[in-house]
Amino acid sequence: MITIRNKKGKRSKLFYFVWSAPLIGSACVLILLGYITYFSTDVLGLPSGLVGLLLLLSKIFDGVTDILAGYLIDRTNTRWGKARPYDITFAFYAIATLILFSIPNIGTVGTAILVFILYTMVFSIFQTLYSCAGTVYLARAVTDKEDQVSVGALTGMISAFSSVVLSVLLPLLIDKIGKTASGWRTIAAMICIPAIVLSFIRIFLIPEVDGTAETVMKDKSKKLTIVQSAKLLFSNRYLMFFGLALLMTNIASNIVANSQTYYFKYVVGDISMMSLVSVTSIAGPLTIAFYPMLSKKIGMKNLMAAALLIGAVGKLLPLLGVTSMPLLLVSALFFSISFMPIFILTSNVIINCMDYGEYKNGVRGEGIYTCVSGFCSKVGTGLASGMLGLVTALGGYDGTAAVQSSSAVNSVILLFTVVPAALYFLAVLALRFYKLDKELPYIQEELKKRSTPSAG
Repeated sequence: MITIRNKKGKRSKLFYFVWSAPLIGSACVLILLGYITYFSTDVLGLPSGLVGLLLLLSKIFDGVTDILAGYLIDRTNTRWGKARPYDITFAFYAIATLILFSIPNIGTVGTAILVFILYTMVFSIFQTLYSCAGTVYLARAVTDKEDQVSVGALTGMISAFSSVVLSVLLPLLIDKIGKTASGWRTIAAMICIPAIVLSFIRIFLIPEVDGTAETVMKDKSKKLTIVQSAKLLFSNRYLMFFGLALLMTNIASNIVANSQTYYFKYVVGDISMMSLVSVTSIAGPLTIAFYPMLSKKIGMKNLMAAALLIGAVGKLLPLLGVTSMPLLLVSALFFSISFMPIFILTSNVIINCMDYGEYKNGVRGEGIYTCVSGFCSKVGTGLASGMLGLVTALGGYDGTAAVQSSSAVNSVILLFTVVPAALYFLAVLALRFYKLDKELPYIQEELKKRSTPSAG
């Protein structure tokens, strides 16, 4: 078994790479899922408005399944731990994604039903369990706060680089073989099969709780009813404000990811140019190395807000020249920096919110708090896909047409620039009400006092 600290007390490099294994697979599968709207409209031939509606309706299940997943994790107690067993659900997540991009066109109604069912299974069931358990797994495998930030930063950098590589290569693959359903099956297999293999590495090698933390973690875990879990979740005001910022960021980043294929195809006029622009996204992962130092110096909240403001400015730059490659390159550079802090530090923020919840309510509620991350990710993905389908439909977009109308092209430009910038500004506004960074030292000191035998 591998732990974060070796016998000499030094951080284990092997731990970081093993912990990153399923995260690399997850990052790559998410990049692929960002093309679901394009795949559904331009390959399966479904109307964009229908696709948007289907993906939007699918998110109805997520509001329920995320709370249920958190509730289930809080009540789980196995010899493997509380969260670790759920790591296996990522394999099913990747398998369902592979099937989703392999479905045939069996008519509008039949194809639409298949897309809806598989998309719902991917996000509402498998990704829900995997993502909700991930933060709890981290909190129990790595108990030191500074170690948690370093694990989040370094493993995030590794998975982010994987995303960059795929973001560069995938448009080239799509341009070459992505015009047919069989080509997309090949692309999905190339991404999902390695991801399935990677999903099994961490669960077998990293224990959930080290011996020194086991008693403490068990004492803090209390079984709650579903109603108590929901009340615990919504009573944590800092988690709610952070969740709102995270949701806005997820919607914005997914709208950009979903609309860029349309943008480069119909505005720039060359999908393959996406690969050139995607190269600049390497800047995002490079900044992750500075997160531990910056979050300690200026606070996680300020780091996240500053990056989002940079991203908002970057998304508006292409309006000065919608086909200008220099502007698109700078825009992509700024955007690659923008969402990294809030995504990479999400687990750390949620663990801090666990401390606040325990301080306020006397109950840690690990599973129910972590469902916020999965909910924001999946609902953000669904809302982005829904907005893309609905806005392009209103603009008159037709996936079977060789040339789009000016209103359809304008709708794509709007989705690629103004909409994500506006969402980023809303995220920054929500973060203004997140003040836990300042209160955390006092809260953690109080929790230490409560845990000592002399307390009370």
